[in-house]
Amino acid sequence: MTFSWQIERLPFLWSPLPTPSGGPLPEALPFTLGLDQVTGRLVQVPSPKVDAALDAAYRLGSMIAGRLDESGIGRTYTDDFLGYVDRAIGPVAGLRILEIGSGTGYLLHRLAAEGADTVGVEPGEHSQDRFSGPNVLLLRDFFPTSQIDGKFDVVIMYNVLEHVATFADWFEAISELLSPGGRLLISVPACDKFLDAGDPSILVHEHFSYFTSETLGHTLAIGGFGHNRIEPSGVGRSWYVTSEIEEGPSRPDLERITHEAEGFRRDSIELVHRISGFLSATRDAGESVGIYVPLRAINAIVMSGAPIEHCRFFDDDTHLQGCFLPGAAIAIEARDRLLESPTDHVLIMSESFGEQIRNGLAPNLPTTTRVLHIGELHH
Repeated sequence: MTFSWQIERLPFLWSPLPTPSGGPLPEALPFTLGLDQVTGRLVQVPSPKVDAALDAAYRLGSMIAGRLDESGIGRTYTDDFLGYVDRAIGPVAGLRILEIGSGTGYLLHRLAAEGADTVGVEPGEHSQDRFSGPNVLLLRDFFPTSQIDGKFDVVIMYNVLEHVATFADWFEAISELLSPGGRLLISVPACDKFLDAGDPSILVHEHFSYFTSETLGHTLAIGGFGHNRIEPSGVGRSWYVTSEIEEGPSRPDLERITHEAEGFRRDSIELVHRISGFLSATRDAGESVGIYVPLRAINAIVMSGAPIEHCRFFDDDTHLQGCFLPGAAIAIEARDRLLESPTDHVLIMSESFGEQIRNGLAPNLPTTTRVLHIGELHH
């Protein structure tokens, strides 16, 4: 690899924690970012210590945020992806569909309600029978697995591919499971704008790949799949892709991509310093800070050792409220608590929903509360 960034301590994010003690897994672990020479994608360099923690996390049912569910933001994400499924392949009635990394099985439950015959593979404890039914079979196992029988018209990986350290066995197994003309549907986090902005919040031990639309295409081509349809998600920042088995050439511009990776490291370190400086200055001035979407701030806080005793955390995700993040003994509160008891500053960390959050907060907060977005810390 021609690029390497070693981070001594990065929060090990795997699940909202019920107590500030850190739970059964490490609060932080080293993290090394490198560059894959074949596909050009930024990758986490595997390590035995991280591998062991990830194996334990997946068995415990890792689910830090963005879970597909029947309510709240989870329902919104599900509806958005199902809209893409309809545009990409049309009606699913009568199709046999496999989802790799099916979580609670909610997406399969929705597809089954439209007439599909569905199977899910999920190693975590949340793969139990909550959404199982006559047309939803949930298998608790890691993929690839011998428990799967037959062929499928569609294989889905919703926010799964970025969790895979090496793809060869996966793509080979998927090829064998697809019926002739079958299609692979993928959702992965779209890292393009985060990398351009130098935002280190995208780095997480569970993610081995940080895809742009370009490097995602190279990865699929190397795996024997041609990407036929790619579009941005309507909610959040993801790439939705439909692929078929189709080999093709793939030659990333490594010199340009390496230069961009160096820029991401430089800008990320600068942003960490800016966040640390902001938190130190407000602490020294005796002013309180509300951090909205703290998952996007916790990396910078832990990396810099910034003071947070004057901070409060807020998030609209009900799965996070009342819980803690590793490295911060601050319970996450709901929006109503901020409106009832405002802080002197509100720092909104979300790139995807930043303006939406600001527009919902600012009219209901005192004029003395300063509301700023993460992007404004660049200035």
